[in-house]
Amino acid sequence: VCPSNQVAQRFKNSLVITDDGQTRTGMVTAETDQHLTLVDTKNRIWRIARGEIETHQPLETSPMPNKVLNRYSKQQIQDLLQFLQSLR
Repeated sequence: VCPSNQVAQRFKNSLVITDDGQTRTGMVTAETDQHLTLVDTKNRIWRIARGEIETHQPLETSPMPNKVLNRYSKQQIQDLLQFLQSLR
């Protein structure tokens, strides 16, 4: 299982660099003409004024860490995937 092979749009993170050099990475949870709101992996909310954004770049990598399933057996992973598919 490779988390970054295919990442649904709603789970993609974005990288934002502000005009004063601050870097923020997180999922975009709200956008207006005035602000962009990100939530990072520590559940911190960053509300950034559009005028302060120097760069806004969607990331193609998954927020799920690589090798997170390495501690599980092949059967456990198959069971997990089967369970998740049953939720559709």
